[in-house]
Amino acid sequence: MEVKPRRGPGRPRNEEADRGIVSACLAVLSEQGYDRCSIEAVAARAGVTRATVYRRHATKADLVSAALSTLAGVEEPAETSAGLAAVIGLVEQFRSCMEACDGLSIVASLYLHRDEHPEMLEEFRDRVVHPGRNRLVAALSAARDAGELRADADVELAADALMGGFLTRVLAGVPLPAGWAEQTVRGIWRGLAADGG
Repeated sequence: MEVKPRRGPGRPRNEEADRGIVSACLAVLSEQGYDRCSIEAVAARAGVTRATVYRRHATKADLVSAALSTLAGVEEPAETSAGLAAVIGLVEQFRSCMEACDGLSIVASLYLHRDEHPEMLEEFRDRVVHPGRNRLVAALSAARDAGELRADADVELAADALMGGFLTRVLAGVPLPAGWAEQTVRGIWRGLAADGG
């Protein structure tokens, strides 16, 4: 006779509520900053009770950390893909992720309060900035190892230029066209290509 596995105590998690809480937290962070991002404000924005939020996140720091982790955009791939298309895809993901939740406002708020809450800025760096940059460097390194880019190509500098290009245009108020990621990557790629372009 087949024995069905027993479910643990309590009600099963509501994934829709999980997503709503994280989305609400990012929205409150973007609009009101870290100091005013409270459990109460997030619960109200998500349309749930405070108890619902506390069942998932014991403290505001836990909640914000969980929300920040979603800004990384994608899980770490098992293998790193080389090639122009892979790099374009990563830059597009970076742009989409930052634009979807007004990530620049969140960064600005965390940086503004770096003295009062240095752990939150470090959390953002650890969960969002470093993983995204590392994926981009890895893809460029794979392209260099495959002979698509010159052996002396500075892939870290290229990654910084690609991510920094987005931030510079946003801060300067210059609109980004739909094909910005591809245009930008192709421009950097031409300067690093093993065949000269």
